[in-house]
Amino acid sequence: MSIRKPDRSLQLSLHGMGAFALLPSKVEMIRVNDLETRLHPRIPFPHKHSFFQLVVIQQGQGWHEIDFNRHEVEAGLIFNVKPGQVHAWELSSDTRGFLVEFEFSAIRKVQAPDDHMARIYAIPDVLRPSDDQFESVLHLCRDMIREQKERHREWENILQLRLLTFIFLIFRFSPAQAIAVETSGVIHNFFDLVNTFYVRHHNIEFYAEKLGLTPKALTMRVTRACGFPPKKIIQDRCLLEAKRLLAYSSLPNSAVAAKVGFTDPNYFARLFRTKIGMTPSEFRLSQQEP
Repeated sequence: MSIRKPDRSLQLSLHGMGAFALLPSKVEMIRVNDLETRLHPRIPFPHKHSFFQLVVIQQGQGWHEIDFNRHEVEAGLIFNVKPGQVHAWELSSDTRGFLVEFEFSAIRKVQAPDDHMARIYAIPDVLRPSDDQFESVLHLCRDMIREQKERHREWENILQLRLLTFIFLIFRFSPAQAIAVETSGVIHNFFDLVNTFYVRHHNIEFYAEKLGLTPKALTMRVTRACGFPPKKIIQDRCLLEAKRLLAYSSLPNSAVAAKVGFTDPNYFARLFRTKIGMTPSEFRLSQQEP
């Protein structure tokens, strides 16, 4: 199956930015499905969720795009779609695997008080475990589906423990720097704050005060955990939202700048070109070409 670029002009005509409201989860905090039953989602692509989605590819071909990074789909891959990430895929009809969806609270419930599960936010979007590791993941997925279907006594607790094992396996075969997040919860809280306030607050001082830290302490903690300073995280969040608006809406560039908190559209254009490597108009055109 050839990997082609998504036709964004078609996507734009089908649905606009309203489709990007966070899709809420169902009642269950953990859901496991056979991937072949979900090849064509009910909500049109692209979309984003309020929950985590782990996509385990046992066989098949196609592409999976997560926040403008398109990955070729093949057997043995695991995709980690985090809350708020815009994604879309096109998968061959013979694709097989599993979808594991869960709320962050589902894993915190079975974790010790010193919660360090926020590390999953730092895991890359796509992982390629070894054959043995992947077999362990498949075994866990099959167990989770069985528990979910049969619903014997204590099935919910067992499902949570299976999911926790799955996530610890992901930590095991992720790059070391991706999981070196301290257990205090500061990094998780910082990312939450950025997602909430990035439009109104671009300065580190605001986030440091919210977290009860000095700007220097926050910079040291974030840089040590993530490999880059908090200023970059704030800028990247603004630019990601700008890219979404440019690709999936007809708003003029000046309105896009205002939507992500820049009162000076010229400064926004310069920053965008410096960080992305093209002007906002060039980026929009590149995303609408088939």
